[in-house]
Amino acid sequence: MGYKRSRGLDTPLAEHWDGLSWSRVEIPGIGPTVSGRFADVAVVSSGDIWLAGYVTKGKRSSGVLLHWNGGSWTFTPPIAFPLEDRNYGSAYHALLAIAHDDVWAVANAYTRSAAPLVAAHWDGVSWRAFKLPVEKFVSTSEVNELAAAGRDDVWAVGDVYAGGGDGWDIAVHWNGKNWKGVSTATADSGCLNEPTLTGVAAVSQMNVWTVGHDNDCNLFVEHWNGHRWRIGSRRGIPHRAELVDLDLQSGTLWAFGTRRNNRYGAVSPLVARWTGSQWLPLPTIRSPGGVRGLSKAEVIAPTHIWAIAFGASGAETIVRYGCS
Repeated sequence: MGYKRSRGLDTPLAEHWDGLSWSRVEIPGIGPTVSGRFADVAVVSSGDIWLAGYVTKGKRSSGVLLHWNGGSWTFTPPIAFPLEDRNYGSAYHALLAIAHDDVWAVANAYTRSAAPLVAAHWDGVSWRAFKLPVEKFVSTSEVNELAAAGRDDVWAVGDVYAGGGDGWDIAVHWNGKNWKGVSTATADSGCLNEPTLTGVAAVSQMNVWTVGHDNDCNLFVEHWNGHRWRIGSRRGIPHRAELVDLDLQSGTLWAFGTRRNNRYGAVSPLVARWTGSQWLPLPTIRSPGGVRGLSKAEVIAPTHIWAIAFGASGAETIVRYGCS
């Protein structure tokens, strides 16, 4: 999922791997002249897939949720958001599918003076929206990723940008009844340059990890012990590395990002596995030509990893790693 830029226009893009090659997914109503982006995909099964993003008409963005039932794509009707002010648009940024009747989608709902975050939940029959407990009067707020240790134990992480260089990272938690904000270990330090949390993975109720960074290229690794967020171990991670995504495979935690040789220069992709006491970078990974870092990844097996990679120009591509 993502977008394709052509002649100054961003058009939503979704692709499918059939075991041999990637091909573009044609979605009725999303043609080559439609402006917008797909931001995330969530898979329950081959016949139960959700896709989220937005389309733009003029200056207004409209969030879109699509569902694949194994035979066709359908658009979810607009979801009523619990807002005090008039809704002038929306954009979905993150998806999480726990089961066929337990799906979460997070969006910005744009009003006249703010962009509050809203989480919508699918119970197998209908969608219900909840306003997230994030500061309302800010320039930009965004959830970058969702993870769950269970139906009543869901985490969303991201950031708030308040303008003028001010901002902070956010973590909010669903306890089965409502969403609550939870102070992060990074937020307690109070001396960072627009920090953000970009990846989260829930091993269990008392074992959740999140990673992020700030504009000074500081790396954040945090761990939830069931009671509070603490600074997590970065043992084994190169000094100037940046981690942007986490994934779980059979209970094993994986981290993805970029190795750097200085404050801003990217060197090569970074994949590391948590052993229980330290992060173990994989030295056997072969970097495809031009690839300088990873932004998203999915671990199918320890020797089968798919990732979204970027090069020196910033252009993204899909890469597959066969690790040994």
